[in-house]
Amino acid sequence: MSDNGDDNGRDNRRWPRLSVQVSAEVRIEGVPYVGVVNDLSVGGTSMKLTPGERDGKEVEVSIDDFGEFEGAIVRRWEDGLALEFDLKEEDQFSLEEDLEAFRRENDLE
Repeated sequence: MSDNGDDNGRDNRRWPRLSVQVSAEVRIEGVPYVGVVNDLSVGGTSMKLTPGERDGKEVEVSIDDFGEFEGAIVRRWEDGLALEFDLKEEDQFSLEEDLEAFRRENDLE
Protein backbone atom coordinates (compact mmCIF):
# COMPACT_ATOMS: atom_id res chain seq x y z
CA MET A 1 0.00 0.00 0.00
CA SER A 2 1.32 3.41 -0.93
CA ASP A 3 1.77 6.18 1.66
CA ASN A 4 1.53 8.98 -0.89
CA GLY A 5 -2.04 9.04 -2.11
CA ASP A 6 -4.33 6.43 -3.55
CA ASP A 7 -3.73 2.75 -4.28
CA ASN A 8 -2.42 3.59 -7.78
CA GLY A 9 0.62 5.35 -6.27
CA ARG A 10 -0.47 8.82 -7.37
CA ASP A 11 0.04 11.70 -4.99
CA ASN A 12 -3.33 13.40 -4.44
CA ARG A 13 -2.05 16.29 -2.35
CA ARG A 14 -3.50 19.71 -3.06
CA TRP A 15 -0.17 21.52 -2.69
CA PRO A 16 3.25 20.42 -4.01
CA ARG A 17 5.81 19.50 -1.35
CA LEU A 18 9.29 20.95 -1.13
CA SER A 19 12.06 18.87 0.43
CA VAL A 20 13.87 21.05 2.96
CA GLN A 21 16.05 20.46 5.98
CA VAL A 22 15.35 23.36 8.34
CA SER A 23 14.91 23.57 12.09
CA ALA A 24 11.53 24.05 13.67
CA GLU A 25 10.01 24.41 17.10
CA VAL A 26 6.60 22.86 17.76
CA ARG A 27 4.59 24.00 20.78
CA ILE A 28 2.01 21.52 22.06
CA GLU A 29 -0.05 22.94 24.93
CA GLY A 30 2.76 25.43 25.49
CA VAL A 31 5.51 22.79 25.71
CA PRO A 32 8.26 23.34 23.09
CA TYR A 33 9.80 20.51 21.08
CA VAL A 34 12.65 21.00 18.59
CA GLY A 35 12.59 19.13 15.29
CA VAL A 36 13.77 19.16 11.69
CA VAL A 37 11.41 19.72 8.78
CA ASN A 38 11.69 17.06 6.04
CA ASP A 39 9.22 18.57 3.62
CA LEU A 40 6.96 21.56 3.55
CA SER A 41 3.93 22.66 1.55
CA VAL A 42 1.15 25.19 1.90
CA GLY A 43 -0.96 22.39 3.37
CA GLY A 44 1.46 21.28 6.07
CA THR A 45 4.76 19.67 6.91
CA SER A 46 6.39 16.42 7.93
CA MET A 47 9.21 16.52 10.39
CA LYS A 48 11.51 14.51 12.62
CA LEU A 49 10.11 15.01 16.10
CA THR A 50 8.86 12.61 18.76
CA PRO A 51 6.71 14.38 21.33
CA GLY A 52 4.44 11.33 21.74
CA GLU A 53 1.24 13.31 21.28
CA ARG A 54 -1.89 11.92 19.67
CA ASP A 55 -3.26 12.73 16.23
CA GLY A 56 -5.63 15.67 16.17
CA LYS A 57 -3.75 17.60 18.83
CA GLU A 58 -3.62 21.30 17.93
CA VAL A 59 -0.14 22.79 17.72
CA GLU A 60 1.83 25.91 16.89
CA VAL A 61 4.99 25.56 14.82
CA SER A 62 7.77 28.02 14.05
CA ILE A 63 9.80 27.00 10.98
CA ASP A 64 13.16 28.67 10.29
CA ASP A 65 13.03 30.87 7.16
CA PHE A 66 9.24 30.40 6.76
CA GLY A 67 7.42 31.69 9.83
CA GLU A 68 4.86 30.61 12.40
CA PHE A 69 1.80 28.48 11.72
CA GLU A 70 -1.07 26.85 13.56
CA GLY A 71 -2.25 23.37 12.74
CA ALA A 72 -2.93 19.86 13.97
CA ILE A 73 -1.06 16.57 14.10
CA VAL A 74 -2.49 14.33 11.36
CA ARG A 75 -0.02 11.41 11.42
CA ARG A 76 2.74 10.07 13.63
CA TRP A 77 5.47 7.51 13.12
CA GLU A 78 8.40 6.32 15.21
CA ASP A 79 10.63 9.36 14.72
CA GLY A 80 8.33 12.01 13.33
CA LEU A 81 4.95 13.46 12.64
CA ALA A 82 2.92 15.27 10.01
CA LEU A 83 1.11 18.52 10.62
CA GLU A 84 -1.75 20.00 8.64
CA PHE A 85 -1.77 23.80 8.66
CA ASP A 86 -4.85 25.90 9.32
CA LEU A 87 -4.13 28.92 7.09
CA LYS A 88 -6.29 31.76 5.82
CA GLU A 89 -6.29 32.15 2.05
CA GLU A 90 -3.96 35.17 2.08
CA ASP A 91 -1.51 33.24 4.30
CA GLN A 92 -1.62 30.31 1.86
CA PHE A 93 -0.61 32.62 -0.98
CA SER A 94 2.16 34.16 1.11
CA LEU A 95 3.61 30.77 2.05
CA GLU A 96 3.33 29.60 -1.56
CA GLU A 97 5.40 32.62 -2.64
CA ASP A 98 7.96 31.96 0.12
CA LEU A 99 8.28 28.31 -0.96
CA GLU A 100 8.75 29.30 -4.60
CA ALA A 101 11.41 31.86 -3.64
CA PHE A 102 13.21 29.24 -1.51
CA ARG A 103 13.07 26.79 -4.42
CA ARG A 104 14.59 29.34 -6.83
CA GLU A 105 17.26 30.55 -4.39
CA ASN A 106 18.39 26.99 -3.69
CA ASP A 107 18.10 25.64 -7.27
CA LEU A 108 15.55 23.00 -6.24
CA GLU A 109 13.23 21.22 -8.64
